Amino acid sequence: MRSWRSSDTRWGIEDVVATTDRELSEAAWSLAARLLGGLPPGTIIRRGPQGKPRLEPELAHVSVSHHRAGRVAREGVVAAAVSTSGPVGVDVLHFRPMSAALRAVLADLWGRPAVEVMRWTDQQCAMAWALAEADAKRSGEGIWARWRRAARQGGEVQADWAAVLEVSTGAVALGLATGSTFVPDTGPAADSVNAWRTPQSCG
Repeated sequence: MRSWRSSDTRWGIEDVVATTDRELSEAAWSLAARLLGGLPPGTIIRRGPQGKPRLEPELAHVSVSHHRAGRVAREGVVAAAVSTSGPVGVDVLHFRPMSAALRAVLADLWGRPAVEVMRWTDQQCAMAWALAEADAKRSGEGIWARWRRAARQGGEVQADWAAVLEVSTGAVALGLATGSTFVPDTGPAADSVNAWRTPQSCG
């Protein structure tokens, strides 16, 4: 496990071997439990109306994510974030070529011209998607509901930390959203979401 923290939030990633998506999900929740220092007996996981998971009793706000190295690969990576101050969202994904259709969705989510997003590298697309997904999880809205709203009203992602990391299955993008910009106490150098709003970093 590799983990980082701020004053009220802890998050981390871990390489896993899992045969099914359920095993990946269980591994992600196991990571969340370790970030919390363990779960008391009787703690259960429930999902809210939009599918956002929560703990009962609510020990902390929790978000989990997982991604396979390939469609049939047994290797993957899981991520989790826990916060004692408010809703949190986390997302992790491997770099893969992103289709024009998904780049158009990304442009809506970020409120950027589609022609600009079409020029982004796979790494830039992965970072932007991880941040948008993390922010949608934080709000409990979900990425596709967020996209439908963004397509009508314009995109606005409020995420505050992202990193590109090397794991055993390759490079991954990790995004974290808490709703308030902060600098981690530990971990790799953070990229502010504001950097993604400048043509210099996105072109």
